[in-house]
Amino acid sequence: MSLMARLPGVLLVILGLSGLLLGYSRVSIPQPGIRSTDGWQVNVRSAERETLQLLPGIGPVLADRILAWQQVLDGEPSDRMMIENMITIPGIGTRTIERLRPFIEMGVCSEPVVHDQ
Repeated sequence: MSLMARLPGVLLVILGLSGLLLGYSRVSIPQPGIRSTDGWQVNVRSAERETLQLLPGIGPVLADRILAWQQVLDGEPSDRMMIENMITIPGIGTRTIERLRPFIEMGVCSEPVVHDQ
């Protein structure tokens, strides 16, 4: 079998190993023609700037504002860290919250979480 014929399998192995090294527990491979929004979630309570920028519509400016919001609410009761309360962040409105809802969670873990379907 030629190298080119084995390349897709090799790439999947590399992707899987890199996910394990980066702390992802499971990675789901998207199916062609099926759009899924629940393949992964980011813990907004503890995410870093680069991770926040993986979210749709979140660039460097909004990522910095979310980080500032994290610091203000650090140590606050968990009900203050609800997704609905993100509306207090300048530049995040109800449409942004609804767009982000499938991709974020407000747990207490310190790593991005990737969920299997």
